[in-house]
Parts: sequence; structure tokens; C-alpha cells
Amino acid sequence: TFKNCDFIDNRIETEEQKAFGGAINASGNLTIIGGTFCGNSVKTLDKTEDAHACGGVISHSLGMLNITGALFKENGGLRTGDKNSGTENGVVIYASQSTVNVTGCEFSGNKLPGNSAIFGIGTNEKATQINLKGDNKFVGNECMCLNASEKNTTINFNGTTSFAGNKNVMMTNSGIVNFNSGSKTTCDVNSDIPAVMRGFLINNN
Repeated sequence: TFKNCDFIDNRIETEEQKAFGGAINASGNLTIIGGTFCGNSVKTLDKTEDAHACGGVISHSLGMLNITGALFKENGGLRTGDKNSGTENGVVIYASQSTVNVTGCEFSGNKLPGNSAIFGIGTNEKATQINLKGDNKFVGNECMCLNASEKNTTINFNGTTSFAGNKNVMMTNSGIVNFNSGSKTTCDVNSDIPAVMRGFLINNN
């Protein structure tokens, strides 16, 4: 458990083919309460198409990640050795085969157009769930806010989630998005580009 810990300007740079988690790279169960995450990044110098730079702040797999009351601001470093090849996912959080509960957090000013603040990817063997609870805010991000990449990936809206001044709100290839009973989602139509709804199922429960 990390309680009221700040992670500022942590940078991972490696020649290894895969680089995960600029501030935290974890599997299993992890709890984060409070704290500020700012200026974190991850980079691999590998130039092959198999290069991965994922989770500019947090990379998490195979367990449950609980985040409550944290501020994620001005993170934005995901780089592979060749910008035209390799994989870059999750400016803030990269979640693989895990359950991520985000409660009362703010994501603001995170950068890297064409990518997403929270990126979830499931597999045929194990699902990934992104659960938004309480009052979460996405403000002024120069990246997409949410991305459910694969068919075994679900984003659940619970509580109140607000979007304002972001590059984009949400995108997925074949995941599921649930707007559950009692949830409220607001979007500034004057600034946010609407969600890209490509091949996923939206449920109003």
C-alpha cells in the first residue's frame, strides 16, 4: 500500500525490448491512497516492431489495483526507439489482465496525442476491468482518456465521471462499456471530441 506518496519525475529508459511502469510496475494486489503523480515516463531504445513502452506512470497485471484520491498530472512519456514501430500504451495506467478500481481521482494535463490515459487489455484467458467509482475528473488531457482494447476488456462507469477539455474521451476496438444505474457522466461538448465508438458494446444498466 502507498498512502499519500508523491511520485515526481520518475523516468525509465532502457535498451530492453519491453519497458513498463515509469513510477510503478506491479502485479498482484496493490492499493494507492492519495498522492500526486507528475512528470513520469517510460522509454525503450529498442527500434523493432516488438518494442513495448507501456504505463507511463503505472503498469499493472494479474491482480487488483485500487486507487483512491490520487492526482495524475502532466505525465506524458511513452517512447519506443522508432516512433513508426513498436507499441506505446497507457500514458498514465496500463492494465493487463487485471481489475482496476479508480475512485475520486483527477487526471489533468497528461500528454501524448494518439494514446490514452488509462489503457486496458484483456486476453481470452483473463479479463481486464476498469471500474470508475466516486467522483473522477478528466481535465485538459492532450490524449484520449480511456481505451478498452480487446473484447475481454470492460469499462464500468459508477458514480460521477466528468470530462472537460480533453483531446478525446474514449475509444475501443471490441471491449464493453457499462453505464451502470446511478452513474452520471458529463462531457464538455465545446472542447471534447466525442468518443470514438468502434466495435464495442455500450450498456445502460
